[in-house]
Amino acid sequence: MSLTCLWLSLVTLAMLTRAATGVGSIALIVVLAAANILVPTPMSDGATFALAVFALVIAAIAIGLMLRSNDRTLIEKQATATEAERRRIATELHDLIAHEVTGIVVLAQAAGRSDNDALRTTALTKIEDAGTRALDEIRRLVSASRTQNLDSETVTRTPVAAGPQALRDRVTAFGETAHITIEIPSEVNGEVWPVLDRVLVESLTNVRRHAGADAEVTVTLTTDPTSQATLLMTVTNGPGSGGIGAGSGTGLRSLQARVGHLGGRIEAGPEPGGGWSVRARVPTDHDHQQAGEGR
Repeated sequence: MSLTCLWLSLVTLAMLTRAATGVGSIALIVVLAAANILVPTPMSDGATFALAVFALVIAAIAIGLMLRSNDRTLIEKQATATEAERRRIATELHDLIAHEVTGIVVLAQAAGRSDNDALRTTALTKIEDAGTRALDEIRRLVSASRTQNLDSETVTRTPVAAGPQALRDRVTAFGETAHITIEIPSEVNGEVWPVLDRVLVESLTNVRRHAGADAEVTVTLTTDPTSQATLLMTVTNGPGSGGIGAGSGTGLRSLQARVGHLGGRIEAGPEPGGGWSVRARVPTDHDHQQAGEGR
């Protein structure tokens, strides 16, 4: 009976240590630990038994502290996972929707300022198409979030590019004021293209948002002069008539994460003569670099 009470008190001691939240809990732990040690003292060989109980009390408290630490770690992991999912969804929404919404606003402004019925009809048709695409992307994102638990790198679905032609199509779609020059080796790592495409889309969206659709845009994709294994993409725009306002900075942070994932870096800043420039350096041998770092 005494041993049963002892084990029950030790389990209680461990659970109290695990769940302790204030002075009252700590006082109860101290009282219970002292009682376990002092009660057997009057017995024959009580001192020896009390010494053994003392070791068990220390072990019970240590187990309680270990469980408490595990609980905290689990809570922190859950909080981290929740925050990572929130950031992933925010990045996805920005990447998938911002380009379309910016186009919708620009088209709406153009239609509102024009007296040409044909231009208004064309603008409204394009607005409807862009809105439909945006809704489709939102539905796809919500559906994927319900059925998958993917990180921010693996969920990227759009835009997807497989070669330089996709970049040319982006620039052509922007308008006649944008031009692109591509001078790179014929063989480029396939995972580089979606990242370059994302950089280009975000850069063109920012040009439309801040400078306006009439701004001159020059896009170049070449081999970095300092490293033949690195591609250098530069998107430079001149001053325009003005866009729809400032952004939140989410796009640039997203680009930094995507380019950094491949071991590259991205820089952005104003040009001396006016306008803005975005420069992205992306290694083409990312797999090889990772293997070297692993060794």
